[in-house]
Amino acid sequence: MTKTLNRMADLYSRLSDIGFPEKYVREVALPDWWCDEFEQSDGAEIDAASYAARRLNLDLGSLLEPESLPSFNITGNPKFKAIKGSDCNKFMIYMALCNGMAELVSYACIDEYQPLNNVSIQEIRNDILEKDGIINLESVLKFCWQRGIPVIHYNNFPEKTKKFHGMVTYAGGRPVIIISLQDISPSRLLFIIVHEIGHLYKNHISAEIGSMIDEKVDLNSVDEEELEANEIASEFLFGRANSGYYFRRQYNGQGLAKDVGELAEKDRVSAGLIAWNYAWNTGNWAFTKKALTILEREANAPLQINKYLQDRLDWDKLSDDNQDHLKLSLKLEGN
Repeated sequence: MTKTLNRMADLYSRLSDIGFPEKYVREVALPDWWCDEFEQSDGAEIDAASYAARRLNLDLGSLLEPESLPSFNITGNPKFKAIKGSDCNKFMIYMALCNGMAELVSYACIDEYQPLNNVSIQEIRNDILEKDGIINLESVLKFCWQRGIPVIHYNNFPEKTKKFHGMVTYAGGRPVIIISLQDISPSRLLFIIVHEIGHLYKNHISAEIGSMIDEKVDLNSVDEEELEANEIASEFLFGRANSGYYFRRQYNGQGLAKDVGELAEKDRVSAGLIAWNYAWNTGNWAFTKKALTILEREANAPLQINKYLQDRLDWDKLSDDNQDHLKLSLKLEGN
Protein backbone atom coordinates (compact mmCIF):
# COMPACT_ATOMS: atom_id res chain seq x y z
CA MET A 1 0.00 0.00 0.00
CA THR A 2 2.79 2.42 0.90
CA LYS A 3 4.48 1.65 -2.41
CA THR A 4 1.25 2.37 -4.29
CA LEU A 5 0.70 5.69 -2.48
CA ASN A 6 4.27 6.72 -3.20
CA ARG A 7 3.79 5.91 -6.88
CA MET A 8 0.53 7.86 -6.97
CA ALA A 9 2.24 10.83 -5.34
CA ASP A 10 5.02 10.56 -7.92
CA LEU A 11 2.50 10.42 -10.78
CA TYR A 12 0.68 13.50 -9.48
CA SER A 13 4.01 15.30 -9.11
CA ARG A 14 5.15 14.48 -12.65
CA LEU A 15 1.79 15.58 -14.10
CA SER A 16 2.06 18.80 -12.13
CA ASP A 17 5.50 19.39 -13.66
CA ILE A 18 3.93 19.65 -17.14
CA GLY A 19 1.04 21.86 -16.04
CA PHE A 20 -1.64 19.52 -14.62
CA PRO A 21 -2.09 20.18 -10.87
CA GLU A 22 -3.32 17.29 -8.73
CA LYS A 23 -6.72 18.95 -8.19
CA TYR A 24 -7.25 19.21 -11.96
CA VAL A 25 -6.12 15.59 -12.52
CA ARG A 26 -8.59 14.36 -9.91
CA GLU A 27 -11.47 16.40 -11.36
CA VAL A 28 -10.84 15.86 -15.08
CA ALA A 29 -8.51 12.94 -15.72
CA LEU A 30 -9.88 10.39 -13.25
CA PRO A 31 -13.39 8.87 -13.37
CA ASP A 32 -16.07 10.12 -11.00
CA TRP A 33 -15.98 6.89 -8.97
CA TRP A 34 -12.28 7.37 -8.11
CA CYS A 35 -11.72 7.72 -4.37
CA ASP A 36 -8.94 7.73 -1.76
CA GLU A 37 -9.75 4.15 -0.81
CA PHE A 38 -9.28 2.88 -4.36
CA GLU A 39 -6.11 4.97 -4.67
CA GLN A 40 -4.59 2.82 -1.93
CA SER A 41 -5.22 -0.46 -3.76
CA ASP A 42 -2.49 -2.37 -5.58
CA GLY A 43 -1.95 -1.15 -9.13
CA ALA A 44 -4.01 2.04 -8.69
CA GLU A 45 -1.22 4.11 -10.21
CA ILE A 46 -1.40 2.04 -13.41
CA ASP A 47 -5.15 2.65 -13.67
CA ALA A 48 -4.60 6.34 -12.96
CA ALA A 49 -1.90 6.55 -15.65
CA SER A 50 -4.20 4.85 -18.15
CA TYR A 51 -7.05 7.29 -17.50
CA ALA A 52 -4.70 10.28 -17.55
CA ALA A 53 -3.18 9.16 -20.85
CA ARG A 54 -6.60 8.96 -22.50
CA ARG A 55 -8.22 12.02 -20.97
CA LEU A 56 -5.22 14.36 -21.06
CA ASN A 57 -3.95 13.04 -24.40
CA LEU A 58 -0.58 11.93 -23.04
CA ASP A 59 1.77 9.11 -24.02
CA LEU A 60 1.02 6.17 -21.71
CA GLY A 61 4.57 4.84 -21.86
CA SER A 62 5.94 8.13 -20.53
CA LEU A 63 3.47 8.00 -17.64
CA LEU A 64 4.40 4.46 -16.68
CA GLU A 65 8.13 5.21 -16.65
CA PRO A 66 8.88 6.83 -13.25
CA GLU A 67 11.97 8.66 -14.48
CA SER A 68 10.31 10.13 -17.60
CA LEU A 69 8.68 13.50 -18.02
CA PRO A 70 5.15 12.84 -19.33
CA SER A 71 4.88 13.70 -23.03
CA PHE A 72 1.93 15.01 -25.03
CA ASN A 73 0.41 13.18 -28.00
CA ILE A 74 0.71 15.97 -30.56
CA THR A 75 0.74 15.12 -34.26
CA GLY A 76 1.65 17.22 -37.28
CA ASN A 77 3.43 20.56 -37.27
CA PRO A 78 0.94 22.98 -35.67
CA LYS A 79 0.76 26.68 -36.49
CA PHE A 80 0.54 29.23 -33.69
CA LYS A 81 -0.99 32.64 -34.32
CA ALA A 82 0.29 34.10 -31.08
CA ILE A 83 0.27 37.54 -29.55
CA LYS A 84 3.72 39.11 -29.76
CA GLY A 85 5.87 37.94 -26.87
CA SER A 86 3.83 34.81 -26.11
CA ASP A 87 5.67 31.60 -25.29
CA CYS A 88 4.16 29.05 -27.67
CA ASN A 89 5.42 26.16 -25.52
CA LYS A 90 2.68 27.08 -23.06
CA PHE A 91 0.11 26.20 -25.71
CA MET A 92 0.92 22.49 -25.60
CA ILE A 93 -1.49 21.74 -22.76
CA TYR A 94 -4.55 23.00 -24.57
CA MET A 95 -3.26 21.56 -27.85
CA ALA A 96 -3.25 18.11 -26.26
CA LEU A 97 -6.60 18.53 -24.49
CA CYS A 98 -8.34 20.00 -27.54
CA ASN A 99 -6.97 17.30 -29.83
CA GLY A 100 -8.37 14.69 -27.44
CA MET A 101 -11.80 16.36 -27.46
CA ALA A 102 -11.71 16.66 -31.24
CA GLU A 103 -10.92 12.96 -31.68
CA LEU A 104 -13.96 11.92 -29.62
CA VAL A 105 -16.33 14.35 -31.34
CA SER A 106 -15.03 13.54 -34.82
CA TYR A 107 -15.45 9.80 -34.22
CA ALA A 108 -19.07 10.25 -33.08
CA CYS A 109 -20.02 12.88 -35.69
CA ILE A 110 -23.03 11.72 -37.70
CA ASP A 111 -22.44 13.72 -40.88
CA GLU A 112 -19.85 12.96 -43.54
CA TYR A 113 -17.17 15.61 -44.07
CA GLN A 114 -17.66 17.77 -47.18
CA PRO A 115 -14.67 20.04 -47.98
CA LEU A 116 -15.28 23.70 -48.78
CA ASN A 117 -12.99 23.93 -51.81
CA ASN A 118 -15.74 23.43 -54.40
CA VAL A 119 -18.07 26.26 -53.40
CA SER A 120 -17.71 30.04 -53.14
CA ILE A 121 -18.26 31.99 -49.94
CA GLN A 122 -21.14 33.84 -51.58
CA GLU A 123 -22.76 30.52 -52.51
CA ILE A 124 -22.37 29.32 -48.91
CA ARG A 125 -23.96 32.52 -47.62
CA ASN A 126 -26.82 32.37 -50.10
CA ASP A 127 -27.49 28.73 -49.21
CA ILE A 128 -27.70 29.56 -45.49
CA LEU A 129 -30.03 32.50 -46.18
CA GLU A 130 -32.24 30.37 -48.40
CA LYS A 131 -32.57 27.68 -45.72
CA ASP A 132 -32.64 29.77 -42.54
CA GLY A 133 -33.30 33.35 -43.61
CA ILE A 134 -30.54 34.86 -41.47
CA ILE A 135 -26.83 34.63 -40.74
CA ASN A 136 -26.51 34.01 -37.01
CA LEU A 137 -24.86 31.54 -34.65
CA GLU A 138 -27.58 28.92 -35.02
CA SER A 139 -27.63 28.96 -38.84
CA VAL A 140 -23.82 28.82 -39.09
CA LEU A 141 -23.61 25.94 -36.59
CA LYS A 142 -26.19 24.11 -38.71
CA PHE A 143 -24.11 24.73 -41.85
CA CYS A 144 -20.88 23.51 -40.24
CA TRP A 145 -22.34 20.30 -38.84
CA GLN A 146 -24.16 19.49 -42.09
CA ARG A 147 -20.78 19.76 -43.84
CA GLY A 148 -19.32 17.37 -41.27
CA ILE A 149 -17.28 20.11 -39.55
CA PRO A 150 -17.96 19.86 -35.80
CA VAL A 151 -17.86 23.00 -33.66
CA ILE A 152 -16.98 22.71 -29.97
CA HIS A 153 -16.79 25.18 -27.11
CA TYR A 154 -14.12 23.93 -24.74
CA ASN A 155 -12.59 25.86 -21.86
CA ASN A 156 -11.91 23.24 -19.20
CA PHE A 157 -8.18 23.86 -18.70
CA PRO A 158 -5.96 24.09 -15.63
CA GLU A 159 -6.32 27.52 -14.02
CA LYS A 160 -2.94 28.92 -15.02
CA THR A 161 -2.99 27.60 -18.59
CA LYS A 162 -2.68 30.26 -21.27
CA LYS A 163 -6.05 30.73 -22.93
CA PHE A 164 -6.88 31.21 -26.63
CA HIS A 165 -9.79 32.36 -28.79
CA GLY A 166 -10.13 29.64 -31.43
CA MET A 167 -8.46 26.85 -33.34
CA VAL A 168 -8.93 24.32 -36.13
CA THR A 169 -7.55 20.84 -35.70
CA TYR A 170 -7.78 17.76 -37.90
CA ALA A 171 -9.14 14.65 -36.21
CA GLY A 172 -10.42 11.47 -37.82
CA GLY A 173 -9.90 12.87 -41.31
CA ARG A 174 -12.01 15.98 -40.78
CA PRO A 175 -11.42 19.52 -39.45
CA VAL A 176 -12.88 20.36 -36.07
CA ILE A 177 -13.37 23.96 -34.93
CA ILE A 178 -12.79 24.62 -31.24
CA ILE A 179 -13.76 27.90 -29.58
CA SER A 180 -12.30 28.59 -26.15
CA LEU A 181 -13.10 32.25 -25.49
CA GLN A 182 -15.43 32.38 -22.51
CA ASP A 183 -17.99 34.92 -23.71
CA ILE A 184 -21.77 34.56 -23.67
CA SER A 185 -22.24 36.74 -26.78
CA PRO A 186 -23.39 34.63 -29.77
CA SER A 187 -22.23 37.28 -32.24
CA ARG A 188 -18.71 37.48 -30.81
CA LEU A 189 -18.18 33.72 -30.82
CA LEU A 190 -19.79 33.50 -34.26
CA PHE A 191 -17.13 35.78 -35.70
CA ILE A 192 -14.40 33.53 -34.27
CA ILE A 193 -16.06 30.44 -35.76
CA VAL A 194 -16.26 32.03 -39.20
CA HIS A 195 -12.67 33.30 -38.87
CA GLU A 196 -11.60 29.67 -38.37
CA ILE A 197 -13.70 28.70 -41.41
CA GLY A 198 -11.68 31.35 -43.27
CA HIS A 199 -8.46 29.53 -42.40
CA LEU A 200 -9.96 26.30 -43.71
CA TYR A 201 -11.27 27.93 -46.88
CA LYS A 202 -7.90 29.52 -47.69
CA ASN A 203 -6.04 26.25 -47.02
CA HIS A 204 -4.00 27.72 -44.16
CA ILE A 205 -4.57 24.46 -42.29
CA SER A 206 -4.32 20.86 -43.49
CA ALA A 207 -4.19 17.35 -42.07
CA GLU A 208 -0.39 17.47 -42.41
CA ILE A 209 -0.15 20.63 -40.30
CA GLY A 210 -2.57 19.13 -37.81
CA SER A 211 -3.70 22.22 -35.92
CA MET A 212 -3.82 26.02 -36.14
CA ILE A 213 -4.35 28.08 -33.01
CA ASP A 214 -5.46 31.70 -32.82
CA GLU A 215 -4.46 33.04 -29.43
CA LYS A 216 -6.52 36.13 -30.27
CA VAL A 217 -8.71 36.83 -33.29
CA ASP A 218 -7.80 40.43 -34.06
CA LEU A 219 -9.29 42.55 -36.84
CA ASN A 220 -6.19 44.75 -36.69
CA SER A 221 -3.71 41.92 -37.28
CA VAL A 222 -1.20 42.44 -40.11
CA ASP A 223 -0.41 38.73 -40.43
CA GLU A 224 -1.23 37.73 -44.02
CA GLU A 225 -3.17 34.59 -43.09
CA GLU A 226 -5.09 36.44 -40.39
CA LEU A 227 -5.99 39.18 -42.87
CA GLU A 228 -7.27 36.58 -45.34
CA ALA A 229 -9.29 34.77 -42.64
CA ASN A 230 -10.84 38.08 -41.52
CA GLU A 231 -11.77 38.97 -45.11
CA ILE A 232 -13.45 35.59 -45.62
CA ALA A 233 -15.28 36.02 -42.30
CA SER A 234 -16.53 39.45 -43.35
CA GLU A 235 -17.73 38.21 -46.75
CA PHE A 236 -19.37 35.17 -45.14
CA LEU A 237 -21.22 37.20 -42.52
CA PHE A 238 -22.02 40.45 -44.30
CA GLY A 239 -21.80 39.56 -47.99
CA ARG A 240 -18.72 41.69 -48.68
CA ALA A 241 -15.08 41.73 -47.61
CA ASN A 242 -13.84 44.51 -45.32
CA SER A 243 -17.36 45.51 -44.38
CA GLY A 244 -17.85 48.37 -41.97
CA TYR A 245 -20.94 49.72 -40.22
CA TYR A 246 -20.93 53.38 -39.17
CA PHE A 247 -23.71 55.61 -37.87
CA ARG A 248 -23.78 59.40 -38.01
CA ARG A 249 -25.51 60.24 -34.77
CA GLN A 250 -24.34 59.82 -31.18
CA TYR A 251 -25.77 56.86 -29.31
CA ASN A 252 -26.68 55.51 -25.98
CA GLY A 253 -27.04 51.73 -25.67
CA GLN A 254 -30.81 51.68 -26.27
CA GLY A 255 -30.62 53.88 -29.37
CA LEU A 256 -27.83 51.82 -30.88
CA ALA A 257 -29.76 48.60 -30.23
CA LYS A 258 -32.83 50.02 -32.01
CA ASP A 259 -30.97 51.18 -35.14
CA VAL A 260 -28.82 48.06 -35.32
CA GLY A 261 -31.91 45.88 -35.02
CA GLU A 262 -33.63 47.62 -37.94
CA LEU A 263 -30.50 47.38 -40.11
CA ALA A 264 -29.98 43.71 -39.22
CA GLU A 265 -33.48 42.86 -40.40
CA LYS A 266 -32.73 44.50 -43.75
CA ASP A 267 -29.30 42.85 -44.14
CA ARG A 268 -30.54 39.47 -42.82
CA VAL A 269 -27.73 39.15 -40.32
CA SER A 270 -27.57 38.91 -36.53
CA ALA A 271 -28.03 42.33 -34.93
CA GLY A 272 -25.25 41.53 -32.48
CA LEU A 273 -22.80 41.10 -35.36
CA ILE A 274 -23.56 44.59 -36.66
CA ALA A 275 -23.12 45.97 -33.15
CA TRP A 276 -19.71 44.28 -32.76
CA ASN A 277 -18.71 45.49 -36.24
CA TYR A 278 -19.72 49.05 -35.30
CA ALA A 279 -17.62 48.84 -32.11
CA TRP A 280 -14.55 47.57 -33.99
CA ASN A 281 -14.80 50.38 -36.54
CA THR A 282 -15.56 53.23 -34.14
CA GLY A 283 -14.00 52.14 -30.86
CA ASN A 284 -17.32 52.82 -29.13
CA TRP A 285 -17.28 49.73 -26.92
CA ALA A 286 -19.17 51.11 -23.94
CA PHE A 287 -22.44 51.81 -25.80
CA THR A 288 -22.05 48.63 -27.83
CA LYS A 289 -21.85 46.45 -24.73
CA LYS A 290 -24.97 48.13 -23.36
CA ALA A 291 -26.72 47.54 -26.69
CA LEU A 292 -25.72 43.88 -26.62
CA THR A 293 -27.39 43.40 -23.24
CA ILE A 294 -30.60 44.33 -25.06
CA LEU A 295 -29.94 42.55 -28.37
CA GLU A 296 -28.61 39.33 -26.82
CA ARG A 297 -30.62 39.19 -23.63
CA GLU A 298 -30.38 35.79 -21.88
CA ALA A 299 -27.88 34.54 -24.49
CA ASN A 300 -25.36 31.85 -23.58
CA ALA A 301 -23.23 31.12 -26.64
CA PRO A 302 -21.00 28.37 -25.14
CA LEU A 303 -24.11 26.49 -24.00
CA GLN A 304 -25.76 27.00 -27.41
CA ILE A 305 -22.69 25.66 -29.26
CA ASN A 306 -22.39 22.54 -27.14
CA LYS A 307 -26.14 21.87 -27.06
CA TYR A 308 -26.03 21.76 -30.86
CA LEU A 309 -23.05 19.40 -30.63
CA GLN A 310 -24.88 17.13 -28.20
CA ASP A 311 -27.72 16.65 -30.68
CA ARG A 312 -25.40 15.89 -33.62
CA LEU A 313 -23.38 12.99 -32.19
CA ASP A 314 -23.98 9.25 -32.33
CA TRP A 315 -23.43 8.67 -28.63
CA ASP A 316 -23.68 4.89 -29.01
CA LYS A 317 -20.33 4.92 -30.84
CA LEU A 318 -18.60 6.12 -27.67
CA SER A 319 -17.79 3.98 -24.65
CA ASP A 320 -19.50 4.82 -21.37
CA ASP A 321 -16.22 6.23 -20.07
CA ASN A 322 -15.72 8.46 -23.13
CA GLN A 323 -19.33 9.63 -22.91
CA ASP A 324 -18.82 10.60 -19.28
CA HIS A 325 -15.56 12.36 -20.07
CA LEU A 326 -17.07 14.32 -22.97
CA LYS A 327 -20.11 15.38 -20.98
CA LEU A 328 -17.99 16.50 -18.04
CA SER A 329 -15.46 18.39 -20.18
CA LEU A 330 -18.07 20.18 -22.31
CA LYS A 331 -20.54 20.68 -19.44
CA LEU A 332 -23.28 18.75 -21.22
CA GLU A 333 -26.48 17.59 -19.61
CA GLY A 334 -27.43 13.92 -19.49
CA ASN A 335 -28.10 12.34 -22.87
